[in-house]
Amino acid sequence: MASSPVGTYSITAAAGTLAAANYTFAFASGTLTVTKVPLTVSAPSPSRPYGAANPTLTPTYVGFVAGDTASSLTTQPTCSTTANAASPVGTYQVACSGAVDPNYTITYTAGSMTVHKATLTVTAANASKTYGSANPGLTYSISGFVAGDTGSVVAGAPILSTAAMASSPVGTYSITAAAGTLAAANYTFAFASGTLTVTKVPLTVSAPSPSRPYGAANPTLTPTYVGFVAGDTASSLTTQPTCSTTANAASPVGTYQVACSGAVDPNYTISYVAGTLTVTRATLTITASSATIAYGASVPAVAPSIRASSRVTPPRA
Repeated sequence: MASSPVGTYSITAAAGTLAAANYTFAFASGTLTVTKVPLTVSAPSPSRPYGAANPTLTPTYVGFVAGDTASSLTTQPTCSTTANAASPVGTYQVACSGAVDPNYTITYTAGSMTVHKATLTVTAANASKTYGSANPGLTYSISGFVAGDTGSVVAGAPILSTAAMASSPVGTYSITAAAGTLAAANYTFAFASGTLTVTKVPLTVSAPSPSRPYGAANPTLTPTYVGFVAGDTASSLTTQPTCSTTANAASPVGTYQVACSGAVDPNYTISYVAGTLTVTRATLTITASSATIAYGASVPAVAPSIRASSRVTPPRA
């Protein structure tokens, strides 16, 4: 039958419907020879990244008959390659051998293992700076080495950049990485961004410490500032501070705190230093009256006048 294995099989003859008037019949057997059929075992042609283990090398077959499959073989073939995890990028032959089956004449076709580049990830490092300062040096790290490799297999350096500059306001800015002069025989490169964080800087608002005489109006209370950067001035503030004191024109001689508050700006951490308004004594001018007398006459009484040197609002009695 079709599934009979390779070998020889007797072909017998019997009378059947034979008839001849003058003859009898004798019968002699013949032989049916079942020969091998060709079977081609083809090695696979897989690919993998550098540094990875080889995949399972499973051959394919052309030529099975009579419902046979690879499992029908008396001995399965084995497939191998000279490539290992440390083999550099390139192509390597895959060969199969060792299959045995009495019903097949087995031939082999080689395949090839393609080792392609692995991927290294270049990550821009996060960084921070204060508002108004120059950008710090931008750095990076490389991950993804395989096969015992280290950074020594990488030549060149990436290009790192950010849109932030000294005058960029408080916030976060992307740090991007690009290939630059990077090169590595067995690797390609992927890039991951980092973040540059711009933080607030301290700004000190100092209340003034003026003085004025008792009874005079308070002077304009204008603060001074320490800490502006990036060309900023008081006019750069989102909201200006206001300065005030409890003293008024009628406040007696003494010292009174001057305090400032209310300044707002997203780029500064604002603190305040109090000042002092000093109320000094006002000056009174005493002027003797003028008189005229004849020689030898008695001196009349002199009545002085008193005048303040500035307008004074005296306290109520």
